[in-house]
Amino acid sequence: MKIGILESPAFVLLVVASLVITVGLWGLSFSSYDKGDDSVPFLFILSMCVIGLGIVAAFISLVVGLVAAFDRWFSHSKHPT
Repeated sequence: MKIGILESPAFVLLVVASLVITVGLWGLSFSSYDKGDDSVPFLFILSMCVIGLGIVAAFISLVVGLVAAFDRWFSHSKHPT
């Protein structure tokens, strides 16, 4: 039995984006930004960049999924079966 959403590139991108955001949050939890140090550590900046990259990838996944859903919906409404 094949499940169409599991084979979709948008779903794969969403899973990868979720993993990237998780790694970024994990790195953020180890950063020493809240320990009273005046300098911003490298790990904090890197974690924020990774989280931002994951958010962008998740947004792209959302847009690709919505375009595919609307395309499927419009193609079914044009050719009723």
